[in-house]
Amino acid sequence: HEERGCVEMDGKLGYIDRKNNLIIDFKYDCANSFSEGLASVTIGEKSGYIDAQGNQVVDFIYDIATPFSDGKAIVRLDDRWGVLSRDTLDVFWR
Repeated sequence: HEERGCVEMDGKLGYIDRKNNLIIDFKYDCANSFSEGLASVTIGEKSGYIDAQGNQVVDFIYDIATPFSDGKAIVRLDDRWGVLSRDTLDVFWR
């Protein structure tokens, strides 16, 4: 699989491949590198996750959404923190 890099244009972030071809359009206000096949991205004030094709796989509802590590990511919704499972995309709230 080809590596995707995050790039900025006109204040928005998108992703390009190693040959500098645009693969995910410039539409994010904040974007992280892909980890475990997904990237946490932000539109406006809310964060969610996209897959390598730019498809939204987790709704943009979180105030904070971290990259995945060892199958888990940390998310915050209002004042609640949770752990998002990479396998099920379910949140286990603390």
